[in-house]
Amino acid sequence: HITEYTPLFGRFAIDLGNNPNTVLPTDERLRLLREGKSDAALIALYVQYGRYLLLSGSRSPARLPVNLQGKWNPHFDAPWESDYHTNINLQMNYWPADVLNVGETYMPLARFMKSLLPQGRRCADSMYGARGWAMHHVTDIYGRIGINADPIWGTSPLAGAWMALSLYDHYDFTRDSAYLMEYAFPLMRESADFIRSFLVRSPGGYLVTAPSMSPENGFYLKGDSSYRHVVTYGPAMDIQIIRELFAAVRAVQPVTRMPASWIDSLSEVEKYLPPTFVNRHGGIQEWIADYEEQEPGHRHMSQLFGLYPGTTLTRDTALLTAARRTIERRLANGGGHTGWSRAWMVSFMARLLDGEEAYRHLTLLLTKSTLPNLFDDHPPFQIDGNFGGVAGLAEMLIQSHNGVVHLLPALPRAWPDGLVKGIRARGGLTVTIEWAQGRLLKAVLVSDSDRTVWVAHGGKTTEVALSKGMPFVIRG
Repeated sequence: HITEYTPLFGRFAIDLGNNPNTVLPTDERLRLLREGKSDAALIALYVQYGRYLLLSGSRSPARLPVNLQGKWNPHFDAPWESDYHTNINLQMNYWPADVLNVGETYMPLARFMKSLLPQGRRCADSMYGARGWAMHHVTDIYGRIGINADPIWGTSPLAGAWMALSLYDHYDFTRDSAYLMEYAFPLMRESADFIRSFLVRSPGGYLVTAPSMSPENGFYLKGDSSYRHVVTYGPAMDIQIIRELFAAVRAVQPVTRMPASWIDSLSEVEKYLPPTFVNRHGGIQEWIADYEEQEPGHRHMSQLFGLYPGTTLTRDTALLTAARRTIERRLANGGGHTGWSRAWMVSFMARLLDGEEAYRHLTLLLTKSTLPNLFDDHPPFQIDGNFGGVAGLAEMLIQSHNGVVHLLPALPRAWPDGLVKGIRARGGLTVTIEWAQGRLLKAVLVSDSDRTVWVAHGGKTTEVALSKGMPFVIRG
C-alpha cells in the first residue's frame, strides 16, 4: 500500500510553521486547539490527511467515486444510505483533487457520471419532455436520478449541470482534450441542451427553470408565515449554474468545434436569464422574489454558488459586498453548524480575500466539527467536510479562476512563514510558493505546455510566458 500510493502522495508538501505539539497524538492536539492554542502544523497535517483519504477512496482501479462516508462506512443501514448527493456533497468531495495534486482521483467520478447519461436522457424526456440529460439531488450505484425522498431535497433539476461543471473543472486544471471529449463535454453539451428545452417564460418575461428549488431552504410567501414553501422557479443558484455552464461551453469551443449556431443559441438564451438580485437585507437574493427565509441560518448557502465553486459573483464588487452580507446574516442566525457547511465558509472567505475570516472558519471546522481521528463530524461522520475544508485552505494559498493565478490571496497572520510545494493551478500549472513575514519570497511555476499566464501577488498583476516543463521563478 505504501509503495503504491507514495509517488502520488509525495508530489505535494506543505509547511505552515513548526509546533512543539507535534509529538502529541491528534486527539490531544485537537483538545489544545479547542482550548485556544495555535497549531499550524496540525492544520498542515489535516491537509495531507484529506489528500490521503481521497487517494485511498478514489484511486484506480476504483470503480466508484467516494460517497458520503468515502469508503469508511461501518453501518449496514448507513446514514443517508451512504449514497451520492449531487446538490453539493459529491461535488465537494472532489474540490481538492486537482489543486492538491491528486487529480487522478477524478477518474472514478468521471466514469460514474458518464455511465448515468442513458438514465439522464430518459429522465429529461419522461419527466420534463426535454432534450439532453438531467438528474436530481441524489444517485447511487443503481443509477436512480429522478426526484425522490421529499421535494425539499429532491427538486433539483440542474444537479446534472453542476456535475457537468465539476467534470469541466478537472479539464480546466489538466487541459487534457481527450478527457474533455470522452467525459466532460458529453455532460456539458447535454446539460446545455436540457437547459435550452427546459426553461420557460416567467411572468416577468425571464427564461427560468421550473419547477425548481434552492437547496435545501424553504420560504414563506408574503403575508403567510403558516405554510412553508419549497418549490419555486428561477432560484439564484440555477441561474448562476446556467451562466457558468454556458461560459464553460464557450471556453472549450476551440477544442470541441461545436457549430457557431449552437453556441449562439446559448447566448440568445442567456439574454433572457434573470439578473442577480440584491434582497432587502443587502444580500444575494435566493429566490426569484424577495421571500422571507424559513431558515435564515440554513446550512446551505445555495445563492452563493457563484462565489464558490463558481465565479459569476467574483467579477462584480457590488455583488461581492452582497455576498459578504449574505454570509454575515447566515452566521448571525446560526449558519455553518454542520461540518461541510463550515468547510464551505472557508472557501467563501478565501474568495472574498479575507484570510483572517477564512482561518477562523478553518479553526472552527477543526475545533467544533472534527472527530478525534480527524474525520469530519456532520454530525454524524460525513467525509465531505474533510475534502471541503482542505480545498478551502488551498484557496487561501492559491486561486486560479477568471484567468489569473493569484498567489497567497488570503494568507492569515497565523501563518507568517511557510512553504507549499506542488500545488496546482488551472491551465496545467504546478506551483511552489515560499513566503516569510506574511510576504511572498519566491514562487516557481512549471507549465504542462507552452502558454502565457497572468500572475497576481502583492497588489500587482504580471503577464508571464511559460515554456513546457521549464521552471519560471517569481520573486516577491
